[in-house]
Amino acid sequence: MKFFFDEDVNFIGHLLKENGNLIIDIKNGNRPSGEDWTPDYSIIYDGMDSEMIPDKYKKDIDVMIEHLRDLPEKSYIDFAKLKDGYLFYHDMVILLK
Repeated sequence: MKFFFDEDVNFIGHLLKENGNLIIDIKNGNRPSGEDWTPDYSIIYDGMDSEMIPDKYKKDIDVMIEHLRDLPEKSYIDFAKLKDGYLFYHDMVILLK
């Protein structure tokens, strides 16, 4: 089991699949409870080129696209990247028909 604290977090975010696109929002650091969650970076990935992704996030977003692009429509997942390199997903919602 791995434990971490706010200061251990590089960035957090969420991903939503809508109309075949992956909508990804990223916030640098962690979001303490009760604070605004305006993202520092957002992308709508339409299955084409991921070259427009900033280098700071590119490797991790490419991994997420590979893992999550086949999710059903309206699926939602949170993620976090820790400073020690761990990228993990949590709080996933999949709407099944």
